Amino acid sequence: MVKVIILARTHDEAQAYANTAGLAARNVFICTPDTVGGTDGIVLSNEDLIAEFPGFREAEGSHRIIQRLTAAMAKGATTPTWRKIGT
Repeated sequence: MVKVIILARTHDEAQAYANTAGLAARNVFICTPDTVGGTDGIVLSNEDLIAEFPGFREAEGSHRIIQRLTAAMAKGATTPTWRKIGT
């Protein structure tokens, strides 16, 4: 199962993208700067996609999610595609 991890400033922004793209809810993980727990225990594969929206990294707390995703990639020795959306 391919996972799509959406990094956005707000849940609404990420959900709108998922809906527009027709992504199945079971394959989508929405991460906002205030929802760090959403990445706990995530296992990433090389086929997964991380979609980062503009302004995400500037939001307070976003660095924790970046650190957790980077650690998950290192642990699994994976390199999922990481795309900046709308830049």
